[in-house]
Amino acid sequence: DMALAIHPPLLYLGYVGFSIVFSLAVAAMLQGQMGRQWAKAAHPWILASWSALTLGIGLGSWWAYRVLGWGGFWFWDPVENASLLPWLSGTALLHANIVLKKRGMLTQWVLLLAIITFGMSLLGTFLVRSGALISVHSFASDPERGFFILIYIVLLLGSALLLFALRAGAMSSEKHMLPLSREGMIVINNLFLLTACAIVLLGTIYPLLAEAFGGAKITVGAPYFNITVLPLLGLSVAFAGLTPLMSWKKASLRRAARPLLPAFLAALAVLLMVLAITHHEAVLAALGFALSTWLLAASIKWVLTQRGKGRASVFLAHAGAALLVAGVTGAGLWKQEREQWMAIGDTVELAGYHLTLSEVTPYDAPNYQGIRASFDLVADGAIIGMLTPEYRIYTIRNSGSSVASIYPGLMGDVYGVVGEPSAETNNSGGKISVRLYYNPMICLLWAGFVLMALGGITATLRGRHEP
Repeated sequence: DMALAIHPPLLYLGYVGFSIVFSLAVAAMLQGQMGRQWAKAAHPWILASWSALTLGIGLGSWWAYRVLGWGGFWFWDPVENASLLPWLSGTALLHANIVLKKRGMLTQWVLLLAIITFGMSLLGTFLVRSGALISVHSFASDPERGFFILIYIVLLLGSALLLFALRAGAMSSEKHMLPLSREGMIVINNLFLLTACAIVLLGTIYPLLAEAFGGAKITVGAPYFNITVLPLLGLSVAFAGLTPLMSWKKASLRRAARPLLPAFLAALAVLLMVLAITHHEAVLAALGFALSTWLLAASIKWVLTQRGKGRASVFLAHAGAALLVAGVTGAGLWKQEREQWMAIGDTVELAGYHLTLSEVTPYDAPNYQGIRASFDLVADGAIIGMLTPEYRIYTIRNSGSSVASIYPGLMGDVYGVVGEPSAETNNSGGKISVRLYYNPMICLLWAGFVLMALGGITATLRGRHEP
């Protein structure tokens, strides 16, 4: 698959890019010099690495959605988390470095974030290559190799942290920072992002620790991450709408909030509208859409009031984050699912659509045997499309695999998967296991990833020409 071929190199491009930022941080500590010039030199590398990670994670999510056949876009799998960890710390590093570049502050914080972000990148290599955790994404199972990678991580990060402890104190910036300022808000948002990163890290490696010290094999699933991580990221989104309109050094909350009144009213209107439509049964969805509206409207207001360079890049990244929140909210909370056995001629109703199983066709391929199911997709009494999911049995390994079929739409995707056929399945009858999903607003998710990456890429290209 194209996305499977492209997204791992993009992720590794992000990891390697953060190794350059790490090297620059170590060089600064060895020389005892770090300030605005360092921030300007490091910023394009941070942007390029963050953009590659963003695009790589987005493509990986798109591939999982289209190919794996489970109907979702994020499973909180250990290897998925391994790419999310440096993205979260890298996002914090990106914004903290802006403070260093603009105000000459947060020197020690930026150094520490550079070390942490590269450490998270190396941890991803360990999780994927060692086979220490079970994942559909890992492609190696070599404990000996994992041991050497772990030793490498300990030596490299241990020496960098030791150097930080010895040299960072002499490189601190003594400027006073107020919480009610743009830099203060960025630091607060950094804390949200790093706390989320720590929670994801704990949930990812806890099964390893539990097995190593207690012998119990456990898994940490989506409920843990959803309950702990998503509220923190929601707070981060809320602050991201306010922060750009705060002044540097010292800001007035009232003065910053005044131009954001239309954004606040728009978010409140969306919140109340969703609650009214759903009879107050979708509080989380209402909050998610309100946050998305808040960030998008605040970003529009910010870009209209700015005249300096770089506003388009910031707007693209923040608008992309707003669309991402809306897509995650819609597809995550309003998803509909039907799972049942169906015979030819049976019909299922799903989100206003009617899907009729019209044909089941067995066929042979060079390396597998498969069946292809055909569903007529009916809306308002007319056939508007077809779904043709498949189930394949690969003869050499005697293993089965589902191939999803998706009917995309602006409001949502209709998604179909068939399971292994029953013994009596044939051209004229029998039953097959069917899973049908409706994923509303999923297209906003993919658009959000693209806009965020595009914002980072345009900022990277612009930064190459800055003095």
